[in-house]
Amino acid sequence: MPSIDYALIGRFTRDKLQQRGTYWVALLVGTFINGYGHLLVPYLRGQKGVVTTFAEAFEATPVLVSLSILLAYCFPVCVGVYSSVATRYLNRAHESRSRFPDCKPDPVFRAATDGTIVDAGERTMAVFREHRIGKAQEVLGETLWDELVARQIAGDALPHETRVHVPAYDQWYYVGHSDCGDGGVNVYLTMANAPA
Repeated sequence: MPSIDYALIGRFTRDKLQQRGTYWVALLVGTFINGYGHLLVPYLRGQKGVVTTFAEAFEATPVLVSLSILLAYCFPVCVGVYSSVATRYLNRAHESRSRFPDCKPDPVFRAATDGTIVDAGERTMAVFREHRIGKAQEVLGETLWDELVARQIAGDALPHETRVHVPAYDQWYYVGHSDCGDGGVNVYLTMANAPA
């Protein structure tokens, strides 16, 4: 059975509690629950003077009524936090991978099989925009891109020593790739020395 990462759960919980939307939802839902439970339901049951009756109940048992009101506001916060944390924890590997390109100093990008670049790390995308690069072929060259796609389809990898000169960076890079699950290709470039 896999161990639970309580530190990660704590971070996800803090992230959710720091979002303003968490409390707006609690305010709206809590107000609806209180209005429905304390005023609308008695009114629909034919009770007269529901506001007066509520005020009398509050005067008679202020702690109990206050706790009931507070619970209506706490409930959506708890549900929202649990739902958010559980979803993020289950998808933590995907979330971590999706942030990876922005953390990697070397160029990383995702392309469709026709070469159209569909995603890239922030720094990589800034260079691509500056040089008006929209296709993987403009980074790797037509020949290398065709070989990469063919190997990807066959389930093979490029040889480890595969290098390419990328004019936009004026630098040589080793080329790696992986399937991104939707038919596209993740391309990883790692700085290399020029071939001898």
